[in-house]
Amino acid sequence: MPSINNQRLIGAIMALGFAWATSYFWLQALDTGTYYVAFSLLFPAFSIVGVGMSFFPIDGEEMMKKFGVNKPQNFGQYPTIWKVIIIVSLVVGAINLYFISGYELW
Repeated sequence: MPSINNQRLIGAIMALGFAWATSYFWLQALDTGTYYVAFSLLFPAFSIVGVGMSFFPIDGEEMMKKFGVNKPQNFGQYPTIWKVIIIVSLVVGAINLYFISGYELW
């Protein structure tokens, strides 16, 4: 598991990179009317996960004391704030997909 400072740096890079990619695909969708479903769903989600990594890095030592592993092995081992971040990021990704598709998903 990367150190807390490395997690924060990686999270900031992820947040900025995926936010840029999301805005790029929005511009492409508005300009040409085409969009990629997977990118429209996942890029905003990864951007929010990057923000979460920047503000709430996972402490490997705490995980080792609590579960005997230095990184989460399943969803139940994540801290509560990370469970919320993951769910919120997927919801935001779905909302982005809904709006970028012009309110037509199927």
